[in-house]
Amino acid sequence: MPYDIPLPDAATKTQQFQTLYSGNTKGLSFPRNEILEILGQPNCTGIRIYFGLNDSARPKDITVVIVGVKDNGSGDFLQAVDMINTGNKIKNSGNPCPPNCSLPANDLNR
Repeated sequence: MPYDIPLPDAATKTQQFQTLYSGNTKGLSFPRNEILEILGQPNCTGIRIYFGLNDSARPKDITVVIVGVKDNGSGDFLQAVDMINTGNKIKNSGNPCPPNCSLPANDLNR
């Protein structure tokens, strides 16, 4: 499965989301060291991103939960490493956009 997509395709996907969910969180950014901390866990070969809400009373406050996963040998990342070893990292609470959006607006954030 190819993971790369061209910018116009990425822009279409984000713009469709932002139109359908106007006023919602558009995205979250995480510092490099936070992502590398997950990837540096034993047996971790990738990440999985779950979508969630910070508070069910605020349905526009979308967040993500990021966990490390390991390849089961077939290229499928089916097993979360956070369930294998206690103490493995789970990340949340990135810098939300808005208000922390790219300025000026770009193809992914209008």
